[in-house]
Amino acid sequence: MNYKYMNFEGSKLVLEGQKIDKREKKDNAGKNNEEAIDLKRRGFLKLISGAAVTAVVGTTAFKIAENVLDLDEEKVEPAINPETVKEDAHEKMVLKKDETAKQAEPKNEVIEKPEQKKASIEKQKENEEKQKSKEKIKMLIDNINLAHEQITKSDLWNKDLLPAPLLTAIEIVESGMDGSAVSPQGAVGIRQLRPIAIKADFEYINVLHKNKKIKINEPVTPSDEEINEIMRLISEDDNLCRKFGNTYLSYLGPNGVHGPNIGKVELKKEKKELSRQYILAAYNMGPGNFKKIEEWKDWPRETKNYTWKVDEYYKKIKQKKKKLSEEGVHIGSYEKLGRLVMEGEA
Repeated sequence: MNYKYMNFEGSKLVLEGQKIDKREKKDNAGKNNEEAIDLKRRGFLKLISGAAVTAVVGTTAFKIAENVLDLDEEKVEPAINPETVKEDAHEKMVLKKDETAKQAEPKNEVIEKPEQKKASIEKQKENEEKQKSKEKIKMLIDNINLAHEQITKSDLWNKDLLPAPLLTAIEIVESGMDGSAVSPQGAVGIRQLRPIAIKADFEYINVLHKNKKIKINEPVTPSDEEINEIMRLISEDDNLCRKFGNTYLSYLGPNGVHGPNIGKVELKKEKKELSRQYILAAYNMGPGNFKKIEEWKDWPRETKNYTWKVDEYYKKIKQKKKKLSEEGVHIGSYEKLGRLVMEGEA
């Protein structure tokens, strides 16, 4: 706001007042604001330090001295509502108090020690590795499922050399048809497979895929930890164990693509029984050991007994099936026939 100061007989006069444009918007500041505007419209003189002043208020003009300056109507400042100022000041005080209190509050952040942070990172990495391993194991199992279906429906699987009753006989001799059986050598499942057989299976199906004999997902080679997990799975799932077992028998036998091709020469000479005995011996002692001692007379006693027992149960299962068929009894699977044979011996 503009003021005009003037010395008059040792006094100082302050002129306050101006005309307010009728078109000026009403201020919502309240009753006090309206009173202030009214005072400005009427005009008034404020006397300071007792000076004598002659003024005419509310008439057409008033004269104080020379060089009286009219107030600029465009620069009128709105009157301040004391209550509003008081409320604003109180609100700012409350906000500042709250902000100060928040800054003073202790933060609940957990500060990890270097060793704790390292352990946390290692744990996270371990969990990520476990998840990757689970996904890989699923892919490995999928590959075996796909491979087994194709192998057993192709010339990679000789049904005359490895008929269904023989496979059941292997299960009786290997585990007594108990999928939870574990041998002293670490063989597991209804077919008593060892890690070396699992590893050979994946090597075999990957080669078959490469040679376009079968089609699987992306060929994968399992780690030792993943093989151990697969061993656990086949000890809990007889059918999965059978798929691995059949794949291994195909790998051992005369498939003509990959593996030791045991019994191939004998089969060509139409010595099917001898070829079968060789495959069973390799299944029992391992293909590496078999290659060292191919002659039957040099086989370990355990292997001789093994091949003889499998052959005996193979014959018993076929005889049982024939007898039940003559009696009009139909047994749906060789697994059931095998269990009936075992019960008959109990």
